[in-house]
Amino acid sequence: MEKKEKIPLPSDLVLNSDGTAIFTLNEEGDVLGTYKGVFVFKCYLNPLEVLSAGKLYRELIGSSPQDATDTERFVAFCLSQLSKRIVKSPPFWNTGDMINGNIPDMNIISMVLDRSIQSELAYKEHLKEKRTEALETAKVAAATLQERSIGTPKKD
Repeated sequence: MEKKEKIPLPSDLVLNSDGTAIFTLNEEGDVLGTYKGVFVFKCYLNPLEVLSAGKLYRELIGSSPQDATDTERFVAFCLSQLSKRIVKSPPFWNTGDMINGNIPDMNIISMVLDRSIQSELAYKEHLKEKRTEALETAKVAAATLQERSIGTPKKD
């Protein structure tokens, strides 16, 4: 089996064992200057959260999605996904609007979404590695037990 090259985790992103990730933002926005703060993301969404994000996306994009521009679809996607993925956010993100993250700097919104998706991919890869390690450990343990049972003479 071909081994995939592992994609390195950005230095500003830390995976937690509880299924969350911490992203430390320190980035220059295009409009409002420097954004600093810490986000905590869920590393995966459950089925109802996926549906809820989709419903919010459709609400944001409006009743005629075919008339929406690519930019409008992208903004709606970003904000709807982040509304379900973000557990904690810095004060600048909590805009008090219909949905948080209503900031003028699309490069920041895009970066936050990117890191949240990277955290999901990295977490799932981590789980896959843990399952593989557990399977290998179980195989070794089973082989050891089998060797012991075959190698032990029967008592009469």
